Amino acid sequence: MRWLFLLLSMCAFHANARIELQSVYFIGKSTELTEYSGFILERLKSSFTNGDYQIIEINAFCEGSSTSECKMIASKRLISVLNKLEADSVDVTMNSFGTERIPINFEPVHWNRVDIYYSVVEAWRNQDKPLEAQRIDSTVTKDSLSALIHTPEDNVDNFVEIPEFDLIPVNKPVAVPLFFEENKGIMKKESLPVLDQLYRTLMSYPDLKAHFRGHVCCGHNNRISSKRARYVYKYLRKRGVPKERISYKGYSNTIPLVTPERTDADRAKNRRVDVIYTK
Repeated sequence: MRWLFLLLSMCAFHANARIELQSVYFIGKSTELTEYSGFILERLKSSFTNGDYQIIEINAFCEGSSTSECKMIASKRLISVLNKLEADSVDVTMNSFGTERIPINFEPVHWNRVDIYYSVVEAWRNQDKPLEAQRIDSTVTKDSLSALIHTPEDNVDNFVEIPEFDLIPVNKPVAVPLFFEENKGIMKKESLPVLDQLYRTLMSYPDLKAHFRGHVCCGHNNRISSKRARYVYKYLRKRGVPKERISYKGYSNTIPLVTPERTDADRAKNRRVDVIYTK
């Protein structure tokens, strides 16, 4: 089968390169991406343009009872994604699978999607590594963020790096820089790259489990704190992280980072989600 090309490609790449996968999803049988997938594709395009990644293979799928119709829809999705990424089809293996299913190592949200395989060179990945000479404190503090999650200051559209497995703290709460609307469980759009980082971390390390804790400021509200933690949980489940590996719970205002809350900044720090990893 043509998808075996991917396995051969993995063996042929330089030892310092790794292969990663990004799935983007479509609305029904259309060629219209979901809002979040459109956002992800734009970030991918920026990274490919900068030479940070190289596309290897694009596989398109479709859900439906008509094999011929799904094949056509999948082909259109291939061309659409290729054009949006402004990639050269000569350098990319493209497979329009339609209703055909190939072996994958994750549980997809659904099959109305396109899978993009790309290579990342370790030398590039390590050039801006934030983990050197840093340690994780046993308490949740603002400084603990830089040890686990790093957002490049010069370009917020870049991918958030995933940590090395041995440097991920276990059985200790680590703050996750997700931003929520006040008095709501709705996450702000600028937090999407961090959610994506959480997904890629869990998918990169199959032995890693995570418990997400939701918190609020300004008084008791277990409902909102649960909704914030559940938001993260549902996002990861929809992207294929097994339910056996993730859990969530709301803790209201019982575990504040800052007390008393004197300023808006204090309240913003307490309005958060953190994660406890286990291996």
